Amino acid sequence: MVMAKAITLFKIFSRLKFKPNEILLEMNNDLNETNPPGTFITSIVGCYNIKTDIIEIANAGHQPALLRKGKDFVEYSSSSTPLAIVKHKNENVYKLDTFKLDGGRIYCFTDGFSECMDENKNEIGIDGVKKLLLNHQNSSLQKELENSTEEIRLKSLKKDYKETGIKANNDILDDDLTIIGIGH
Repeated sequence: MVMAKAITLFKIFSRLKFKPNEILLEMNNDLNETNPPGTFITSIVGCYNIKTDIIEIANAGHQPALLRKGKDFVEYSSSSTPLAIVKHKNENVYKLDTFKLDGGRIYCFTDGFSECMDENKNEIGIDGVKKLLLNHQNSSLQKELENSTEEIRLKSLKKDYKETGIKANNDILDDDLTIIGIGH
């Protein structure tokens, strides 16, 4: 129910053409009043203007968005707590970053990527996600994301894990894996 409401609020405020940080403020304050105690949502909200090549992005407690140009990355980290924890009066609590994509690519992903374990049983972290994206760099953004996700999926498989109600041939992962990218 919490996510269904968050999605509905996002749709309402994005249709009203609110800026990303304004959307986060409105979502936060509504969810703060109605969410069950102890629940919260991390979120990145952004807008890409294809005509001007400008991205606006705001982050509420989520993994940093990554902008890659060539082999260099810029992180757009959260400037606030996740949504629904505390009510805010001003949208500036959610930093609004504005920049040109300028031939780069931007990536937003869930913690299933950065918390994936490496060969030494350590989380790969944000630096590991950057390395992963560079290793799978491709002229096709779709192929790049598919290959990166597949590598993480294979590393995240629970081997020899049996759960009632799960078919024998279904993969069970440590965490959800979601990544989106925008770029050329």
